[in-house]
Amino acid sequence: MKKKHIFLTTFIALLSVMSLMICSVYRNDQIQELGRSGKQAVIWYLEDDIQEGVLGLAQSVRPKDDIIKFDTGLPNYLKSTLSNDLKEKVTKSFLELKEDANFQYYAKDLKNGREYGNKKLRDMSQKELRDSSLLYGILEYDKDGAAKILGDFSDMDFQPQSLTRYLRYFDSVDKNGPMTTYNINDEEFTQSQAMIQNPKQMKIIFRVPQEVIKDQGLIARTVYDWSNYTQFSVIAAMIGTMVLILYLLFYPIAIVEEVNPFLTFKRVKFGFLFILLATGITLGTAGVLALSGATISGTLQSVMNEYHIMMSDELLFVANVVSWMLLFLMISIALFAMKYIFVKGFWKYMKEDTILGSMIGSIHRHIDNLADIDLKDDANRKLLKFMLMQIVIMIVLCLFWWFGMFLAIIYGFALFLWLKQKLNAVQHDYRTLLKQTQELKEGNFQAELPQDVGIFNALKDEFSEIRVGFEKAVQEETKSQNMKTELISNVSHDLKTPLTGIRNYVELLQQEGISETQRKEYVSMLDQYAKRLHALMEDLFEVSKANSGNIQLDMARLDIIALVEQVQAECSELLQERGLEVLWNLHGEKQLSVLLDGSKAFRIFENLFINIHHYALEHTRVYVDIRKTANRVRIECKNISKEPLNFDTEDIVDRFVRGDKSRHDGGSGLGLAIAKSFTEAMKGSFRIETDGDLFKAVIEFPLVSDTLGENQE
Repeated sequence: MKKKHIFLTTFIALLSVMSLMICSVYRNDQIQELGRSGKQAVIWYLEDDIQEGVLGLAQSVRPKDDIIKFDTGLPNYLKSTLSNDLKEKVTKSFLELKEDANFQYYAKDLKNGREYGNKKLRDMSQKELRDSSLLYGILEYDKDGAAKILGDFSDMDFQPQSLTRYLRYFDSVDKNGPMTTYNINDEEFTQSQAMIQNPKQMKIIFRVPQEVIKDQGLIARTVYDWSNYTQFSVIAAMIGTMVLILYLLFYPIAIVEEVNPFLTFKRVKFGFLFILLATGITLGTAGVLALSGATISGTLQSVMNEYHIMMSDELLFVANVVSWMLLFLMISIALFAMKYIFVKGFWKYMKEDTILGSMIGSIHRHIDNLADIDLKDDANRKLLKFMLMQIVIMIVLCLFWWFGMFLAIIYGFALFLWLKQKLNAVQHDYRTLLKQTQELKEGNFQAELPQDVGIFNALKDEFSEIRVGFEKAVQEETKSQNMKTELISNVSHDLKTPLTGIRNYVELLQQEGISETQRKEYVSMLDQYAKRLHALMEDLFEVSKANSGNIQLDMARLDIIALVEQVQAECSELLQERGLEVLWNLHGEKQLSVLLDGSKAFRIFENLFINIHHYALEHTRVYVDIRKTANRVRIECKNISKEPLNFDTEDIVDRFVRGDKSRHDGGSGLGLAIAKSFTEAMKGSFRIETDGDLFKAVIEFPLVSDTLGENQE
């Protein structure tokens, strides 16, 4: 682990140092001048722009001068189209040069003596212009438009040019020898019918200073073009690659291959690895060349300054360092891949780490899988493949004549041993599975099945499901028996209470000498116990019918909000006895229709409010929340319990389940069970939730549209 950390640290340090060293020389004067375009290169790049700019300058001096000389015979609309198009073209070129801080110009109209532009150029001699300029030109046109040209341009550079390179559109241009024919809007004309003419009686001086300002202008972009610095970047990349070769060559590959990202790329198959590395190195090299060139030339700096980006120098430096590090990282991975192939062995690498090798290995494994048959699947196809393979092998052996017979005997013996081995494996798997079934028969559900039993895997999975099912059934049966026992105990206890009371008061009534007042009191108590016993039997009968499915429902469309409000109103006296205040939250709903049995639905909510009356803490609030959720209506009744809620929310809705302290509250213990049974009978859901002392009953019913849809289906 320590060696891996040392390698990773030194590797990152090496990439960082090389990248920092390269980026630190960006501002070196020699590097800056290395990418500066020379005079001839600038002239070659800017020749067309300056030619068009001079024509545009002449037009700005004398806008009314015709820029094209037309022959007779051309329609006026075509003359206007050609003139306007050319004027727009040259004016745009002139304005671009005019806004360039590195372009200076001076023009003088020799007809009237008016001067335009930088008048300092007028006072400079040709020698001064030549010595202080990267390039310059002095043009003087006579009355016929003939130009006398001094400076870095030849006489041919400012002679009238063909319309082809100036105008934006033509339907077609046909060059027949020396004659060029133009076609615009089905109008044809020859080159001699429309010629660009030079300015007349005008002097123009222009120059580009020796010290070019680095901005986003046309001239600066030409002089300091980023592509001029690719030579420096290529040399830097080659030197860095040589350093990485020496570093990775002498570092043990056993350490390198266990460190990311080399570990990750080692696992990539060669075909994909080649595509990734080739793409990464190609795009990385192009990106580094462009970024470094644009940074050295100052192009990116100018752009960032134009948008007022803070700390532009620092951001560019970091971006360049990161880009160089990423490029060197991709090169390092490629060098590692070559060393890994050499160390592992070419053929072994081709077999294990190439797409083709993986395919061959997959075919080999596929042949082995022919013998692995799953009994749940159709084995005919595998048997057919196996038979065809044997036929092919026998045909090949027959090609060797007598020697082939000897090979066939050896092959048959080998096939016998192979089949015997497979049969032994099948018998072992069968005995293993048989042992597990015996464990299951004896009730040992905890016995773990083996992970793999060959052709019996499907049967093993089924046995596993059976084991889980049996275990669950036993648990359910045990739980059912416990519930039955508890139910009998609870029913006995709840029936015993009123029966005992009835028997006691009957004995009191049979005594002689009791007063009329006492007799009435005893009769009243007998009546209460009888009613309680009757209510208990009725509730038990209702639950039994609901659970058995033998319940008659008279479904009708009801407004659930009105129903709950009606039930609460009828139970209001009970709630007021305990000082309980009911608060409603209907979420803006005024009516929510559902299909319910009115009497059964009334009983559900009556039981809930009676349950609240019995068990809610006195002088607290009861919250009734009714809302629409998707295609259902949800009713929540919440109250604060007077006793700790230490029961299971699943068991509390079972029959006769109550807290021990509530045995003598007069209830039957069947209220929530009846509510749940009736709710589920009407396609609703009922559940109890608790949070501390908060008791919440949640009921949901489908809205009437959904219920009607189900009935129609």
